[in-house]
Amino acid sequence: MTGDTVRVNHLDESTWIVGDPGLDAHLSAGMGQTLSISTERFRTSPGHGLCVTGGTATLRWCANRWGVNADPRRLRDNLVIETDEPFIEESWMGQEAYPGFSHNDVQPTRAPRCRIIDIGQDGLMATGRWLKPLAAERDMYLAVYSDITVPGRVNFGDRISLIQPGAALAVNDQWCPVVLPRGSVGC
Repeated sequence: MTGDTVRVNHLDESTWIVGDPGLDAHLSAGMGQTLSISTERFRTSPGHGLCVTGGTATLRWCANRWGVNADPRRLRDNLVIETDEPFIEESWMGQEAYPGFSHNDVQPTRAPRCRIIDIGQDGLMATGRWLKPLAAERDMYLAVYSDITVPGRVNFGDRISLIQPGAALAVNDQWCPVVLPRGSVGC
């Protein structure tokens, strides 16, 4: 992303600028319905970041606890981080995150979920009901919001550094590999 231009890169190395009819055609063909993508010009939920970040250990916990298919595409997270501890991403709230070549400020807000997590999407069948147990045990929250303060490229396998605001990046020792859900556009 540069200025108001958002570039979408596909795994087959195709690339488009958001607003390109070719991107809309590619998305529509892949999903079997008419779709389009546009840039967001304003934040619809004040205080909520534009990037939703979750952890793989959290997804595994949900799968084991509730017997759901916890594929990250069901949640539509922008960024999925390989983690060893469920819900560790909630401890990142208020910190600065550096995935790949970007910079995100992790908001002090967990991401609430809605009915969409129980609906099939992106060619994935939604097996197992996720929302009801999530509401009962986690008040419908899963993952955290972050603001993208310095846009940059994030690739599968990149590392993420987490630091307290104002701390030197070089002193951080908490690194986690980045895992991007298939078809996601990174932060």
